[in-house]
Amino acid sequence: MPRFVLRAAIATACVAVGISLGVVLVPGAGATTRIPAGTITFVNLTSTRCIGIDGGKAGIFNCTYLRDQAWNVIRTRSAEGVSWAQLQNNSGQCLGVAGDSTKAGARVVAQACSRSNRSQYWNNTKEGVVCGAGFTPIVNLKSGDVVGVSGGDTGNGSAVVIFGYQKTCNNQFWVSKVDLTQV
Repeated sequence: MPRFVLRAAIATACVAVGISLGVVLVPGAGATTRIPAGTITFVNLTSTRCIGIDGGKAGIFNCTYLRDQAWNVIRTRSAEGVSWAQLQNNSGQCLGVAGDSTKAGARVVAQACSRSNRSQYWNNTKEGVVCGAGFTPIVNLKSGDVVGVSGGDTGNGSAVVIFGYQKTCNNQFWVSKVDLTQV
């Protein structure tokens, strides 16, 4: 049976920015579903689908753990007394909010990374409701809103947006699955 280890550098980076280490082996993971080294994947509580990018827009999709669903912490910043992470997928795009909007319902998108763009920084240290092992809201620095699925949809491709924290176990809760590397 293979032995798995968590890469220490990734664990340290995740802890530094408050990303939970809800480490889970991917059931039946083979060569095509192996989580790429050094990445984080966000899985939704209600749909069990992953945040991915299609046509520049974020949605929930069947988890593949590949390019558009594999996120890396590329930079951190401190604001409001906590650490925030800028996340870049393996397609070289950063997770942000369309038009840098702070309005409820604004679409989460992939965009060119910008160190100064506050809508590209995230954390998961929102206090309040506890929803299962490791599920937390993902908070946007610029708006203070959390990431959720538009209309509570659970279907493949449903839009990922920001809106006010509802303090209930729903589509605003995500688990951060961190890369496991087979040795």
